[in-house]
Amino acid sequence: MHESPVHPHRRRAAPFGLGRIEAAVLWSLWVLLATALVAGTAASAPRLLHNQPSPLETLVPGLNEGPAEARFDFAVLVLDALIVEHQRELERARVERPRGPASQQKVQRWRAATSAFLHDLQMAQAALYSAREVEVHRDPHVPLRLRIDGAPIWLAWPRVETQWSLEQNLVEAFCRHHACAGSGGTAPESVAVRAGRANGGSWTLVQGRLPAWESADGVRCEFGDLSDRLTKAGLCQRLTMELRSLVPLFQEAALAARDIQWKQLAIGPEPGGPQHRLKVNDRGDYLRAALPTLARESVDWIAIGQWLNARMQGRPARVTVLRVL
Repeated sequence: MHESPVHPHRRRAAPFGLGRIEAAVLWSLWVLLATALVAGTAASAPRLLHNQPSPLETLVPGLNEGPAEARFDFAVLVLDALIVEHQRELERARVERPRGPASQQKVQRWRAATSAFLHDLQMAQAALYSAREVEVHRDPHVPLRLRIDGAPIWLAWPRVETQWSLEQNLVEAFCRHHACAGSGGTAPESVAVRAGRANGGSWTLVQGRLPAWESADGVRCEFGDLSDRLTKAGLCQRLTMELRSLVPLFQEAALAARDIQWKQLAIGPEPGGPQHRLKVNDRGDYLRAALPTLARESVDWIAIGQWLNARMQGRPARVTVLRVL
């Protein structure tokens, strides 16, 4: 009498001599542990809490809700600037003398790609003057793009380190002729970081203390002397404007108090981008924003945290954020 063969899926030995129930329980525990480990790793990784839009991106909501003429003017202004910047980069590349075959090939590939993109920009520029429809599209993860009668063109700058200042200038030029949201026809305050627009401030001279420039809302910079006062005042005004631009970023990120550790604020570069990373807690969670003056100067981040915390709570504050002796 022959024994019937056993189907492999009907009878399977439990691992390590365990019964089926014990094995199922162990398997469930292993799955839960693995899930918890993965979740814990994800939770401990630094999080991007808020991404500051570039100067041109701040105009997009108003453009798409506004008249078609404004979108046309925006497209003309930006395409003209992009063409000029890419032409300049090609001129710089023509006088470079790369070392070695590998460098020469790399430069040649870059020139070919830049020339092709410049041609696309010039074709888009020409198409504007007979276009029936111009659209502006924003995606947080890629450059802005225009659609001219349905044909897309990316608005990408050749150098990330100059993008912010170029876009700020374009925003201000555009807003001189068109109403821009929240500013009655001038550039939004968050992108108009200019020395002469710090909403008040003055020098203070107190016996026994260093000369200081102080903004109307309590941002102070101390200096070893009063020489070159305009330059020193301009530096503190730029710091003030960048600090003010951070307040709505914290508010828009809807950060709970437990997410911000004001004594842990620190700044670093954003790899491959024109912005910076402002770390807000010991986990490394951060805001992404353009803060060139704060990143360059040896500022007191403890004092800055005190000022920002007070502003978030609607309280006045007076702190010294910079000392230059």
